[in-house]
Amino acid sequence: MPNSRKTIVLFMVAVVLTVSLVTLVVQHIGSLEETIDSLNSKNMRLEKSLEDIEQVNSELRSEVESLNDQLAELLKPKLVSGPARFPISRVLARQGDTVSKLAQREGTSSAVIQALNPWLNGKTDLIASQAIWIPNPEP
Repeated sequence: MPNSRKTIVLFMVAVVLTVSLVTLVVQHIGSLEETIDSLNSKNMRLEKSLEDIEQVNSELRSEVESLNDQLAELLKPKLVSGPARFPISRVLARQGDTVSKLAQREGTSSAVIQALNPWLNGKTDLIASQAIWIPNPEP
């Protein structure tokens, strides 16, 4: 084969290869552009979601601060004037007292005294000067 024919064949092969390569590059660029567009779209959605989350976070932070302020106000000591009444009082048993005598004297029942004083363990006799819890009478 003469040199000019070889040159033409090589030239044609080079042209075909170049066209094929350019076609592949163009297709790949198109695919990359689609991927970039898809990623940009996802990025925009994620940025919007992040803005929404930041907004909710800010609102929640404000609510927590408000609740903390309310809690701090509730926990502040307050001046109380007048006597404080508790639901139970302590009395001292007298010589010869039993649970039932004490209950009758204090206007309650033996069962209530036993319930308020579990250390009695069902005992009915009391020791003089023994501290016993009794319910306060209703006002």
